[in-house]
Amino acid sequence: MLLDWVSLYLPRGSEPAWIRAQWDRWGDRLCRYCPRTGTVRWESAAWDSVRSDSHQIAVQITGDTVRLQGSPARLWGDGDNTFPACEGSASVAASAERMIRAAADLAGVWLPHDRGLWHVTRVDVTRNFLLPSAADVRAALGFLRGTEGGRYRVSATAGETVYWGGKSRLRRAKAYLKGAQLRAWVAGFEKRREVCPVQYAPAVLDAADRLLRLELTLGAQWWRERAPCTWQEMGPEVLGEQWESFFGRMVGARCEATMLDQGLGLLSTFEAVAPTAARGRAAFRTWQVIKATGWEHARASMPKATWYKHLTIMRAAGLGDADLSAGHVIPLRRRPVEMVAVGSWAQVLARAA
Repeated sequence: MLLDWVSLYLPRGSEPAWIRAQWDRWGDRLCRYCPRTGTVRWESAAWDSVRSDSHQIAVQITGDTVRLQGSPARLWGDGDNTFPACEGSASVAASAERMIRAAADLAGVWLPHDRGLWHVTRVDVTRNFLLPSAADVRAALGFLRGTEGGRYRVSATAGETVYWGGKSRLRRAKAYLKGAQLRAWVAGFEKRREVCPVQYAPAVLDAADRLLRLELTLGAQWWRERAPCTWQEMGPEVLGEQWESFFGRMVGARCEATMLDQGLGLLSTFEAVAPTAARGRAAFRTWQVIKATGWEHARASMPKATWYKHLTIMRAAGLGDADLSAGHVIPLRRRPVEMVAVGSWAQVLARAA
């Protein structure tokens, strides 16, 4: 698991005068003024990027807040944010503290290191999955574009990326082909005639074309209202549970080959996981209705209590929301080894060999 983005802010008002003066002088300003009278209508602090050779953090200092945002994953290693560089990089507290120290050093301003003074408003939790080929990743994205129903609503698709949740400040997510994003990032440095901070070998870029990246954003509203603990106490276990609660139902459990027959094998699985064989057969009939008429029509054709009982059986059988919305078992899970979670380039290259 990787924390690919963290946004945090520090309320102003209690800092000493010398710090206030330093903050007020730092950074660019955007203003609107009347050219005839020279009157300034309004003035606002701009987001300023402070860069090192391997990463970039954006800083904004306004009259009432100090804001930081960026990818802490790039701070832990050589600038590559594909996989975690160390165990501590999955901790929100450790990542935020590293960002604060890096921003203070690079911007040349004093920032307090006391975690209790800062507030987190966004964290992106990411995992990578290795598929047999880039074509399989694109096929998986094609099925995920059709994931509708329940709490999932595809808000947009752009190129090789699928988005859920739109601009939700609670939780939103996206899935994309990591190789395409990585190649575009490297090409950006070449276009600007800059040296890319991370040198990727051709074999690594080819392997990245087989990576499906699933990213969950925990927004400001989630941190205010839903977080089970403070961000200072938030460990990888809680973040992993949040990721699983969103993507786990979408992708579903691993399906055995018998389930993919979509015939007697699947019926037997329904009967095995249901409280009774009769209820399993009833859930199987609901599955057939979903295949014939779609998620929404099937749900409207039966009582709400019956629908959710059958839905529980279908999910216990290993079907995810992508299967239910598409009306068939998605090829993403045709074999247990076809979609494998990976945590390092070494694992990717070893399986690609």
